[in-house]
Amino acid sequence: MAATSVEIARTAPALPVTLVETSEAEREEVFSPFAAWLVPVDCQALAHRWLVMACRDRAFAELFNRLVAFADDNAEVYTAPAPTWLIGQSWRKARRALLEVQGRGGAVPLGLYRTADPGGKAPAGGTSHAELRRRLIVNPRPDETLVPGDLIVALCEDEADLVRIVAESRKAAPPG
Repeated sequence: MAATSVEIARTAPALPVTLVETSEAEREEVFSPFAAWLVPVDCQALAHRWLVMACRDRAFAELFNRLVAFADDNAEVYTAPAPTWLIGQSWRKARRALLEVQGRGGAVPLGLYRTADPGGKAPAGGTSHAELRRRLIVNPRPDETLVPGDLIVALCEDEADLVRIVAESRKAAPPG
């Protein structure tokens, strides 16, 4: 009997999630064996949604243009492990500490990625999209508590800058 994607996800070693360009025409079973770390993304449908949003919202159009231009002064989305001193702290405190770092190079904290299963429950099934939605928390509630294994998700010019900012955040953290 073949293992299901849920069983594979439960027993697979922790691997970084990778988004893979796909289309509606490609079958789900192509990605099933890799469900623990590959997330198929229908890029054509996503591009259509972004185009509509850009037509309706000038600020989104500018942000989108800066993200996809890959110019020297543009940022990309990176992750870095939350430092131990932030575990148990609120997202409000973590975000503030990251924003307070001097010379932070334009890092903008976006949210958290939970490498540990949220709620400590075994995956209940579903797709890798559903799993990504459970683990990726964009714009968390201010009182969301960081837990062991959390990754900080941020918009930053360089991954090394984000790692440095996270490392220096304790010195810049507001008291309390």
